Amino acid sequence: VDLPEGCILLPADTPERRWRRRITLRQTPAPNESFLIGSEVVDQDGQPFTDATGARVTLIDPVAFPHEHGPDGFPSQVRRVCAVLGRTEVWEVLNESPELHNFHIHQGRFRLARAGDAGVPEDIAPSLFDPAGSMAGVQDPGVGGARAWMDSVPVPARRAVDEPGRSYIAIPFVAPE
Repeated sequence: VDLPEGCILLPADTPERRWRRRITLRQTPAPNESFLIGSEVVDQDGQPFTDATGARVTLIDPVAFPHEHGPDGFPSQVRRVCAVLGRTEVWEVLNESPELHNFHIHQGRFRLARAGDAGVPEDIAPSLFDPAGSMAGVQDPGVGGARAWMDSVPVPARRAVDEPGRSYIAIPFVAPE
């Protein structure tokens, strides 16, 4: 299969290591606020995927969200998150900003991740981790549950720099388009 240049696939799972993507949402401080997004492949314990030299070869440092698109219709960045048709991926969406964000994907549906999904931590409960209480009164994290299909999910705000909000989602890449 011909893959786009810079394409990052999840490695095959093994009994010892099951992989997920960690999508990082970040915001630069005012007055020149900018929204940043990045990603990395990590295992069920949150350890990054590395090559034989120990380099974190799947890391895409958070950069300003690309609003411009190249000739192929995709953002003009070189590194891309690529999925395998037929594989369900777990994405851990981390919010390092001080405000609640919504995470949305076009052309696909997902559900909250649950125990037993490849790549989730053993202590997955809850799928939405809200350290700052930013969802209090906005949405009950139990609404919909891990069986409801959605295309948008709230990602709670951080409480401290080292305590980001997070949502775990499972995305089945089954549609060929």
